[in-house]
Amino acid sequence: MIAFVLRRLTLAVPSLLVAAVTIFVLMRVVPGDPALLFIGDLENQQAITEMRERLGLGKPLAQQFLVWLEQMARGDLGSSIATGEPVSRLLLDAFPITAQVVLIATAVTSLLAIPGGILAAWRQNTKTDAAILTGASLSQSIPGFWMALALILVFGVELGWLPTVGHVSFADSPHGWLRHLLLPVAALVLTQISTLTRMTRSSTIEVLRLDYITHARAKGLTEAAVLYRHALRNAFAPVLTVLGLMLGHLLGGVVVIETMFALPGLGRLLVDAIFQRDYPVIQGCMLFIAVIYTVVNLLVDLLYPLFDPRVRLE
Repeated sequence: MIAFVLRRLTLAVPSLLVAAVTIFVLMRVVPGDPALLFIGDLENQQAITEMRERLGLGKPLAQQFLVWLEQMARGDLGSSIATGEPVSRLLLDAFPITAQVVLIATAVTSLLAIPGGILAAWRQNTKTDAAILTGASLSQSIPGFWMALALILVFGVELGWLPTVGHVSFADSPHGWLRHLLLPVAALVLTQISTLTRMTRSSTIEVLRLDYITHARAKGLTEAAVLYRHALRNAFAPVLTVLGLMLGHLLGGVVVIETMFALPGLGRLLVDAIFQRDYPVIQGCMLFIAVIYTVVNLLVDLLYPLFDPRVRLE
C-alpha cells in the first residue's frame, strides 16, 4: 500500500510541471501586452517600458519561467496588475466560496444519483428504469446557463422566494448563507446528476450479471443486501472516477454558475482577470486549478483500494 501511494505521488509531480509549462506558454502566445493595458497611454513609451521591466516581461522566456518557478517554490504567486493585491490572497478569498457551492452540490448529487442509478439497474427495462433514464437525459440536454436562468426566473423573479445574486458569509448569517446558496447548488445538481446516474446504472448492471451475484441470491440474501453489500462496492470504482473528475472540474471554477449568480468565486476571479489581461492572476488561477485536479485525482486513486480488492492485490 505504501508503494502504491508513493507511486501515485511520484506521478503527480511531472503532471504539475507539464501544467506549469503549458500555462506559462499559453499566457505568452495570447495576443496583447499587459503593460500596455495597465498604463493605457500609448504615447508614454517610457512608462510602458518601465512597467514591462517591473513585470519581468523584458527578460527571455526561459528566464521568466525559471523566476516564476522559483517564486512558486516560495509560495509567492505574484501580485495582481489591476489591484496590486497578492494573488495568493485573491485565491484564498475566492476558493472557499467555490468550494462551498461545489462540495454541497456534489454531496447532494451523489445522494440522489447513486441510489437512482442502482434502482434503475435493479429495475432494468421497466417503467422505473425508463423514467430515471428520461430524467437523466433531459437533465443532460439542458445547458447550465439555461438552467440557472430558469431557476432565477421562477424562484427569484416570479415567486420571489430566494435571492438570485451575491453571497453571504455563514458567520454573518447562516440563514442568509443558505438562502443564497440554494439556487446555485440546485443549478449544479440538475446539470451534473445525469452523468453520475447513468454511470452508476451502467456499472451496476455489469456487476449484477456476474456469477458471485447469482451465488449471493442463491444463498437466500435479500435484494437490498445483494445490491448494497455485494454489487455496490464493486460497481462503485467507475462511479468514483466520474465523481472525482466532476469534483475536480467544478472546484476549478464553475464559471457559468458563478457569473449567473454573481458569486465571487474562483471562476469569476479567472474571468475578470482574463478581461483585464492580469497575467499573475490568470497564471495563479490556472495553476491552482491544475493543483486541484491533481489532488482530487490522487485522492481518487488512493480510495480505489477501499472499493476494488484487485487494486489492493496489485
